[in-house]
Amino acid sequence: MMSWKANPTEQTSSAGIVRQRMFADLQGAEIASHAQALQEARTLRKVLSDLAGKLDGQRVQDLLHKSPGYFERFAPEEWADFFRSIPSERLAQESALVEIQRLRQALASAEEKIKELSRSETPSRPSEPARKPAVHPSKSPAAVKQPAPQSQPPDPGIFLGQYRTVLESMSNWQTPARPEGFKHLVSDDPLRWRRQSMALKIMAHYGINTRIEIDHIVARVENVKAHSNALRDAIESLVRKGLASANLFSYKSDPFQSSLILLQLSADGRLLCQHFGWEVVESDWERLNRLGGGMGSEYVFGAAAFGMHARLRGWDVKMLPDANNQILADVQVEKDGEKLFVNLGMDGALTGARLSSLVELQERAAFCTGTAVQRGRLVAACKADKIHGMAVDIETLAPVPIRAIGSETPLWAETWS
Repeated sequence: MMSWKANPTEQTSSAGIVRQRMFADLQGAEIASHAQALQEARTLRKVLSDLAGKLDGQRVQDLLHKSPGYFERFAPEEWADFFRSIPSERLAQESALVEIQRLRQALASAEEKIKELSRSETPSRPSEPARKPAVHPSKSPAAVKQPAPQSQPPDPGIFLGQYRTVLESMSNWQTPARPEGFKHLVSDDPLRWRRQSMALKIMAHYGINTRIEIDHIVARVENVKAHSNALRDAIESLVRKGLASANLFSYKSDPFQSSLILLQLSADGRLLCQHFGWEVVESDWERLNRLGGGMGSEYVFGAAAFGMHARLRGWDVKMLPDANNQILADVQVEKDGEKLFVNLGMDGALTGARLSSLVELQERAAFCTGTAVQRGRLVAACKADKIHGMAVDIETLAPVPIRAIGSETPLWAETWS
């Protein structure tokens, strides 16, 4: 970029002032053009990254796991190599090919413009230090074109209870064909549809609603991270397309606060699952609404959170168990022949009647509170009344990473006799 500096005499003349302003304006325009070109390049890289994730999400996740800034250093020719290495069946749609070509050309044009504007430095701005050449974790053509590793089915033997049943049924998942009448509601990408169909089956046939739990099960089967953008977006699309609904349930008792998203099949979602021949059972959320209506958001949160953590630990779970048209407890859990009726005390209180009913049923108390302080108070009250039992709280359960939980992980924070 050329620069001009007026001499002292010229600065005092009218012509000198006009010329000085003219060159200052020109210099400012070049700086603005340079900044705009950089922004256009960043935007185009973002679009290309998103498109790459849709067409080959697993490989994108693997590359970003190795180097979070991997695609930020891609030149136009490297983008071309990446898209050429994607299996042809994933690029079957002509519109996708046209879009890729247009973005390649736009990025190449922006890169060239940046090079032209950067050939000379602006004198009013200090030059940036030279950067070291970027090191790509898989720079060689063979590494770039290597297909993503196939996911390995999880070993259901390491789980117990409902999770073992779910994983056994999905370990060799056969993705159903997309019905003609529902094609506009599900993804036409084979990998995304595979994961969407798994999520639908989990909600329909097993009655599981907790979003984080559904992500976890699908991720286990697919051998990917549950928080990967590709997986989460595939399942979120079911809500955007109206095959499921999503509600947020929260709990707060200072200093602890938490929330869960519950997914529920819509009428269209149920029809789609029935089309596949899947039995659509009453879900946890539906049963809570039917039998415990009006319990409030914190109660639903507590029941869903406790139920999820019990399932993760190998317990079979039933919301609001009943007998002879009477609700026996908030939650029933069963494992290795041991059946327990559990009441929730999300507000830190369990009435004498509710506590007495548990003792009559099983000769001991079992409850889950919102916080550890609430649990401590109730445990102390039970001990004072010589009632033995077990207890836990959501504040204690919540911080444990889901992938670290197994059938040997204790459910109860404390037991006493």
